[in-house]
Amino acid sequence: EDVKFELGNILTKDSPTLQTSYKVVTDKGTFDAISLSETAKQDRDAYITNVRDILEEDGLLVITSCNWTTDELVVHFKPHFELMHTIPTPTFSFGGKTGNMVSSAVFKKR
Repeated sequence: EDVKFELGNILTKDSPTLQTSYKVVTDKGTFDAISLSETAKQDRDAYITNVRDILEEDGLLVITSCNWTTDELVVHFKPHFELMHTIPTPTFSFGGKTGNMVSSAVFKKR
């Protein structure tokens, strides 16, 4: 099959692109960006609900975040998604602690 990239506003689902369903949705920064808005809680809830709605049954969300750990993403997405896989990312150590600069995960629609 051909890969087709499309653009739309996930918060309002105001385009034909977001009126259909998909097997996979990818996110590299959208959830992070809306998490910084003045209406972050409301926007995060809308994002999660709308991503769930546009995914096919058993659809996958592949998300990479610079602002949230995988554990934090699990908490946000838990009502509608289950964590399928944590994608390994580079780690760093500082002050005896080890962490990641980004978190990448695959979630499956419940």
